[in-house]
Amino acid sequence: MAYSGQYIRIQRDAGGIFASNRALIRAARGKLKKSGLTRHKRKARHYWLRDLIAIHQTQQKKYINNRL
Repeated sequence: MAYSGQYIRIQRDAGGIFASNRALIRAARGKLKKSGLTRHKRKARHYWLRDLIAIHQTQQKKYINNRL
């Protein structure tokens, strides 16, 4: 499965495949526009972050399974 360049950039900025969820969220928030950080867009931002974390956890599982 191919992921977007956006996810790859965020993952790289967070510290790689084994970055914590917190580091991933911090890196993702750094990529948002100022308007994306407003209270008005909070629900959409949370959906986006949950999807991002799900992708990140899937990538971690794939990496671990391929190493064993």
